[in-house]
Amino acid sequence: MSRYLVTITPPTPNGDLHLGHMAGPFLAADVFAKVRKMLGDEVVLLSYADDYQSYMARKGEESGEHWLDLSRDNTRKIEKTMLAMGIDADHFMHSGENGFFIGRVQQHLNALAEKGVIKRVEGAVPYDQELEKYGYEAFARGTCPECGYSTDPSQCENCACYPDAGLMANLHSPITKKPLEVVKMTRLAVDMRALSGVLKDHYIKHPARRQLGAFIDQHVFSGYDQMWPIERTGDAGIPVEFEGADILVSTWFSGLAGYEAALTEYWARKMRPAQAERFWREGDAKVAHFLGFDCSYSHALIYPAIASLVHENPPEIYHYTNAFLKLDNEDFSTSRNYAIWAGEFVAEHGVDAVRFFLAIKAPEEVPENFSLKEFLAWKDEYLRIGKSLLSVNTAGVSLSLSLAEAFARWRSVVDKSGFSMRSYASFIWDLFASFSQSSDELERQEKAALIAMLSGPLLPDLSKQMASEYLASLYGRLLAGATAPLTAEALAECEAF
Repeated sequence: MSRYLVTITPPTPNGDLHLGHMAGPFLAADVFAKVRKMLGDEVVLLSYADDYQSYMARKGEESGEHWLDLSRDNTRKIEKTMLAMGIDADHFMHSGENGFFIGRVQQHLNALAEKGVIKRVEGAVPYDQELEKYGYEAFARGTCPECGYSTDPSQCENCACYPDAGLMANLHSPITKKPLEVVKMTRLAVDMRALSGVLKDHYIKHPARRQLGAFIDQHVFSGYDQMWPIERTGDAGIPVEFEGADILVSTWFSGLAGYEAALTEYWARKMRPAQAERFWREGDAKVAHFLGFDCSYSHALIYPAIASLVHENPPEIYHYTNAFLKLDNEDFSTSRNYAIWAGEFVAEHGVDAVRFFLAIKAPEEVPENFSLKEFLAWKDEYLRIGKSLLSVNTAGVSLSLSLAEAFARWRSVVDKSGFSMRSYASFIWDLFASFSQSSDELERQEKAALIAMLSGPLLPDLSKQMASEYLASLYGRLLAGATAPLTAEALAECEAF
């Protein structure tokens, strides 16, 4: 048994969750966590609201509401939508004015400062004279100097690099649409050169998955030496102290602290606070981050380095990234209200159908497109096969070589080293197709049994309807014999178990 902390990138609570969110970190993290629990691991799935994001300050100004009140209202909507989607987070933390959160951010800042990683540097910052605002994130947009994509000056939404505002073209205010000037300002920054050795050691031990390979090669193994500003003057940020002065730091810096704080709060509410520190201290735990690729700079560069500098025995860290899901070939947008809202959609179409289709369309490596017409046609086929599955008696399915081989393939698909929600969904859909196309009753019973036993993390309602004590026992025998060679002797041993 292994211990896992599974994290969902904290959403900005400036609105509810749409299908684009679900097709990315939210659903994938939930499926992964449920798979690990099926395999006998101890798992905590958590996230938190990114309350101090400058997009919240902008939303508050536009709506006339205080940013914290707005966040709390939207966080309740987010939690309700997660529940409707069958996403069983163990904890979802409200970070605004949360002592666990702010204390952990302060701890990480202090630790990096003691290691000599925090420096004061002069750099370019966009400034809006009309609104009298600095444009770190929500109050500025321009063209990324690395890839030419339109982004804010924090992390590029396309290539995930930190774009130097002094090199960005077309800097303008997303509110007034007018050009912005660039001013020089001295701020606290993380010296990426000082993290180079730590990051190289980390990725030599734990090579990046293929989606992150080129990014890690560029930023870790090719002499990357950028300074990464974290201080936010005159903008939203997390209130901490540095050298006796009150400052604000970026929420991009605080992500790992947020996950650690959420875990601490989770165990504190269970009256077992020592469990949280044990997770970071004993060195045998694993962290699985689920994130959009655009969050890779913070998650794949900053957080592993902080973990290595802060914790004596840092956990193994895995990153599972995704690209964007588009809506009729356009970007989903909460701020522009161009979206299909997940809560409303699942209420109309059912949790299993929505989860299954989004998993099949998961944009794990390249952007994918959501089409309502395509979904409705697929849903008809899914419901037709699902109705047939519920009519099959699986009580007579016995342990067989074909069943054990299918179970082994499933184990391979959901293994942590190469986990892919899309591949998992395709595996289950292939079982649906094989069941539907087969005229052999024994084969149909076996396919139905596999779907009942193995689809639970993806299809909570259908698997529950198909469940039985007999299938639970059969799954137990398959799991017990999973490490044995697929031979007649091994099957006999499983049967005896």
